[in-house]
Amino acid sequence: MPRLLFVLLTTLFLSLGTTTAFAREPGADLPFLSRYPGMQMETYSHSAFDEVNIPIRKIESEKNWRAYTEHLEGEVTYIEYYNPKGRSSLEMMSNFRQALQNAGFKVRWECSASAGNCIGSGLPKVEVWRGTTVNAAGTTDNREQTVYEWLNTARALTAEHRAPNGVRTVVFINLTDGSTRLFAVQTKPMQTGLVTTNLTPVDSAGMTAALQGPGKFDMHLPFDYNKATLRPDALKTVGELAQTMRQNPQLFIGLDGHTDNIGGTDSNQKLSEARANAVKAALVAQGIDASRIATRGLGATQPVADNATDAGRAKNRRVEVVNLTPGFVPATSSTAPGAAAPGQLSLVPASAPAAANNGVPQMQGSRQGTGASVPNPAGDLANQAGYAAKDQLEYEVRSGVRSLVHGLFR
Repeated sequence: MPRLLFVLLTTLFLSLGTTTAFAREPGADLPFLSRYPGMQMETYSHSAFDEVNIPIRKIESEKNWRAYTEHLEGEVTYIEYYNPKGRSSLEMMSNFRQALQNAGFKVRWECSASAGNCIGSGLPKVEVWRGTTVNAAGTTDNREQTVYEWLNTARALTAEHRAPNGVRTVVFINLTDGSTRLFAVQTKPMQTGLVTTNLTPVDSAGMTAALQGPGKFDMHLPFDYNKATLRPDALKTVGELAQTMRQNPQLFIGLDGHTDNIGGTDSNQKLSEARANAVKAALVAQGIDASRIATRGLGATQPVADNATDAGRAKNRRVEVVNLTPGFVPATSSTAPGAAAPGQLSLVPASAPAAANNGVPQMQGSRQGTGASVPNPAGDLANQAGYAAKDQLEYEVRSGVRSLVHGLFR
């Protein structure tokens, strides 16, 4: 083999080997804190929301170790690096400290094993975090991460950054003889409202809470088979929704009709539109302004359960009520509205821009016009579907904006 070709192949092999080794790393460095040069990432874990116990002073007792830590909840990252050879723990920790301070962090606590100010005698079991990690080989391991003090080289540091909005980022570095273990947590409220039940809120108070929190709920109303006629036993639930809207005159809603997958696509689409309009007609018959209600049919395109079973199909046959009030943001523990009077919603911020027609957003009412006849639940289904089709574009715009805002606060 010619020498030049041998050199080129050797260079390519080494380059590929380096790239592959880098790609095998189980995670990425923290966005605000790089590794010390020469460190290799061995273990990584990240959780959108978890809990950690960050040491904030010398740990004197294994029995009462929580007294020496601060319990934090939020977005958690755990990284373990293998230390480069020939570098002291003093040098590496000094570089970490300097980088954190340059980024606006303040050191809350720092210790070294040689000074004897990290942990008491022996090795107390101080749990920092318990979770599943992934190593460079792709193997997962569920284990407890504790504070280590190995030989006289171990060092630890806790630093904190506070943003103007109150969000705290806390970093704990435990640097031992051969490895560096890094814990980082950014405090934030846990996202709630992600788990729902299949039960329809049966009264006005429950509907108000659902519309004020996650911003929607399902109504599993009894309809006659393959028809959009509301049965008499559905009127009580619809009446509670009407009461909710009377108590909250600023509330605008969307009604999404859904079916199971039995039948053709076109027929399910028309049936879902007709059922949404049947609910709207029943609300209007109870004195609710039609302009506050938008409708659309989604057919069988958004199932919430398995259509292979009777129970699943029953769950999929529903009318979803969605909060479309201008300025409304689905509430989490960090965005929940302030205290409101019982049975009332606090939805529209004072700075919300005024809409057309004296501040009333134009939904379906703008299509029907004042004094237009109201579709009857037992009326012609084609006319009901026609009303829904006219409103589709405007509904999609409002619903799309609402989904975008919801995504920003996830």
